[in-house]
Amino acid sequence: GKMTVEMKEASTYEGWDFAKVWKISPSVNGGYPGINILGLSISTSPSEINLNQVKGATSTIVWKITGLMENCKTIGTTYGGWTGLTVNPSYGTYSKDIFYPDYITSTSDIYGIECVAKDGTIVMSSTTVNVVGR
Repeated sequence: GKMTVEMKEASTYEGWDFAKVWKISPSVNGGYPGINILGLSISTSPSEINLNQVKGATSTIVWKITGLMENCKTIGTTYGGWTGLTVNPSYGTYSKDIFYPDYITSTSDIYGIECVAKDGTIVMSSTTVNVVGR
């Protein structure tokens, strides 16, 4: 086995990615390696949609989830059963087509995704969908 002092050195962990996945610091986790939460993110494209108030108008929201996350779920509008759905898998790309009037309940709705990182950090991102007149 390794000595305690060796277990607290990045060089002991050959092949481990300390730039993106792991971190090691004397002041964190007792000096032992831990998950690097700085690489966690959820990006949403676009951040805002102006959807015409015409039956059949449509747009697509795309989320990109990066990092080691779990328990991802949908947040925002409750219309159409959107809120509280499990996002599986909890990484990669997830998309949602929005149709007027099928998924719109007001002049402005929120569609988002929220995930919990392995260390308990909550990460979320959303899109605002605005309904605009004809």
